[in-house]
Amino acid sequence: MPLSRAQSLIGARLPSREEAGLLLMPRHMPALTVLTVSCDRSGRPVELSRSASRCDRFQYQVAFNQIAVTPTTD
Repeated sequence: MPLSRAQSLIGARLPSREEAGLLLMPRHMPALTVLTVSCDRSGRPVELSRSASRCDRFQYQVAFNQIAVTPTTD
Protein backbone atom coordinates (compact mmCIF):
# COMPACT_ATOMS: atom_id res chain seq x y z
CA MET A 1 0.00 0.00 0.00
CA PRO A 2 1.66 3.24 -1.08
CA LEU A 3 1.63 6.01 1.50
CA SER A 4 1.08 9.55 0.34
CA ARG A 5 1.86 11.57 3.46
CA ALA A 6 2.91 11.37 7.06
CA GLN A 7 2.69 13.87 9.86
CA SER A 8 4.95 13.73 12.92
CA LEU A 9 4.59 15.48 16.25
CA ILE A 10 7.90 15.77 18.11
CA GLY A 11 8.01 16.56 21.81
CA ALA A 12 9.67 15.83 25.13
CA ARG A 13 8.40 14.35 28.38
CA LEU A 14 9.62 12.40 31.36
CA PRO A 15 9.77 8.67 30.61
CA SER A 16 7.56 6.10 32.28
CA ARG A 17 9.22 3.65 34.67
CA GLU A 18 9.17 0.98 31.93
CA GLU A 19 10.61 3.31 29.26
CA ALA A 20 13.39 4.49 31.59
CA GLY A 21 14.32 0.87 32.29
CA LEU A 22 14.31 -0.13 28.63
CA LEU A 23 16.26 2.96 27.57
CA LEU A 24 18.72 2.67 30.49
CA MET A 25 18.11 6.26 31.51
CA PRO A 26 17.14 8.04 34.73
CA ARG A 27 13.46 8.93 35.11
CA HIS A 28 14.29 12.61 35.70
CA MET A 29 15.88 12.99 32.22
CA PRO A 30 13.39 13.95 29.49
CA ALA A 31 12.78 11.53 26.63
CA LEU A 32 12.24 12.71 23.06
CA THR A 33 8.88 11.52 21.73
CA VAL A 34 7.71 11.16 18.15
CA LEU A 35 4.10 10.44 17.18
CA THR A 36 3.64 9.80 13.45
CA VAL A 37 0.44 9.23 11.47
CA SER A 38 0.87 7.91 7.92
CA CYS A 39 -1.94 8.17 5.37
CA ASP A 40 -2.76 6.45 2.10
CA ARG A 41 -3.48 8.28 -1.15
CA SER A 42 -7.08 8.99 -0.14
CA GLY A 43 -5.91 10.64 3.09
CA ARG A 44 -7.09 7.78 5.30
CA PRO A 45 -4.79 7.10 8.29
CA VAL A 46 -3.26 3.62 7.92
CA GLU A 47 -0.37 3.62 10.38
CA LEU A 48 0.29 5.10 13.81
CA SER A 49 3.80 5.08 15.26
CA ARG A 50 4.83 6.19 18.76
CA SER A 51 8.40 6.24 19.97
CA ALA A 52 10.38 7.45 22.96
CA SER A 53 14.15 7.90 22.77
CA ARG A 54 16.94 9.15 24.96
CA CYS A 55 17.39 12.81 24.10
CA ASP A 56 21.16 12.59 24.66
CA ARG A 57 21.56 9.87 21.99
CA PHE A 58 19.09 10.80 19.30
CA GLN A 59 19.14 12.77 16.07
CA TYR A 60 16.07 13.43 13.97
CA GLN A 61 16.45 14.15 10.26
CA VAL A 62 13.62 15.43 8.09
CA ALA A 63 13.67 15.50 4.29
CA PHE A 64 10.98 17.23 2.25
CA ASN A 65 10.48 16.15 -1.35
CA GLN A 66 7.31 18.14 -1.90
CA ILE A 67 6.16 21.10 0.14
CA ALA A 68 2.52 22.12 0.27
CA VAL A 69 1.37 25.16 2.19
CA THR A 70 -1.98 24.82 3.92
CA PRO A 71 -3.55 28.07 5.13
CA THR A 72 -4.67 28.09 8.74
CA THR A 73 -7.38 30.07 10.46
CA ASP A 74 -5.41 30.72 13.67
